[in-house]
Amino acid sequence: MRHASTPDRPGPRVSPGASPRELVGSWLLSRRIEDRRARETLHVTGTTELSMREDGRIAWRESGELTRGAADAPPIPVRRELLIERREGFQDGQPRTGSPGEEWMVLFADGRDFHPWAPGRAVVHPCGEDRYDGLVEIADEREWRVTWEVTGPAKDMTIRSVLTAPRP
Repeated sequence: MRHASTPDRPGPRVSPGASPRELVGSWLLSRRIEDRRARETLHVTGTTELSMREDGRIAWRESGELTRGAADAPPIPVRRELLIERREGFQDGQPRTGSPGEEWMVLFADGRDFHPWAPGRAVVHPCGEDRYDGLVEIADEREWRVTWEVTGPAKDMTIRSVLTAPRP
C-alpha cells in the first residue's frame, strides 16, 4: 500500500517518465468529465489501487461515486478495472526495429489493448468512430494526472483525473 514518507517508510521516488511500478499503492481519485454533447459536468470521487499481480502485471482498480450537477441527484457507484503489462520489443508504443526493449501497455480488464503507458507523451485510443487523445502526467511522488480529449460522432468530452497520495 502506498503511504506518505516517514522516517521508517520512505516515499517512492517517481520520475516524470515513471514506470507504473513506481506508482503501486493506494491513491485518491478525483475525476471531472466535461460532456459537451450532453452539456453537463460529471464528477467521480473515490480511490484507485495499483497492485502487483503474481503474473507480473499490475492491476489498476478504481471505485467511487459519480455525481451529476443536480443537487438532488443521488450518487451512482462506479468501478473500473484495467491491467498494465510489460511488453518486449516496443518503443513509444510502436514495434522496435533495433535492439530488444520493453514498454508497458494499459489493457482493458478483458485483455484488449487500451493505450501505451507513456507518461509525458501523447497517446491515442480509437474507439469505434470516436478518438481518445490522452496524456499521463506524473507531477511528483504525491500526484499524477490522466487527461483524455474525446471526439467523434458519438462523443465530445474532456475527462480529467487527478490521483493524489492519501494524507497519513
